[in-house]
Amino acid sequence: MSRLRGRIDALAAIGATQAGGSCRLALTDEDRQGRDLVVSWMSDLGMDVTIDAIGNIVGVWNVGEGRAVMTGSHIDTVRTGGIYDGNYGVLAGLEVVEACQQAGIIPKRPLAVSVFTDEEGARFAPDMLGSLVYVGGLGLEEALDIRAIERRRLSPQAAALLAAPARTIAAIPAPRSPAGPRDYYSEGDYWWPDPANPGGAYVRRDGVPVGELPALL
Repeated sequence: MSRLRGRIDALAAIGATQAGGSCRLALTDEDRQGRDLVVSWMSDLGMDVTIDAIGNIVGVWNVGEGRAVMTGSHIDTVRTGGIYDGNYGVLAGLEVVEACQQAGIIPKRPLAVSVFTDEEGARFAPDMLGSLVYVGGLGLEEALDIRAIERRRLSPQAAALLAAPARTIAAIPAPRSPAGPRDYYSEGDYWWPDPANPGGAYVRRDGVPVGELPALL
């Protein structure tokens, strides 16, 4: 847990606020610095990192066979963001990968960790923008034409982000449809659990055997 907490604190230091939280609005310099830090951690763990045209990051530990099990969330924040929301969903995934590696555990399937763009929607509306494009709920060109609260178009902001070195640009996946609980997808390349998304009612309804919290504090 100390390693996970160390990563949480290191990410929180980027865009740190006097109130003890973080401010990393999507596709700002602070967001780019946070992304670069997370990508460096993925690379240190030997994960293959790709970024699609909307800026979604996917790091894959290519072990086992078949479709990957993906987890993750986002690292952009609102102006008065905390240090856990979203960030934990990403960094807990990296902790699972590293813990498995250190214990000599080789999963039966590849493990993937994602960072979705503009999940908070505090700079570019709508919220959950990157994941919306990822699942085919919004077209890429339409998304790239969205303007920020300061009226800048998303397209050049994303282009500047993707121009950074050591980036492999991935295609937006084909649209997929939810199959079962809303917190994961079983169609396409990945199977998706999100540790930062409290979908307890859906998990309970469909009888998915996982632990869950009754509420978020």
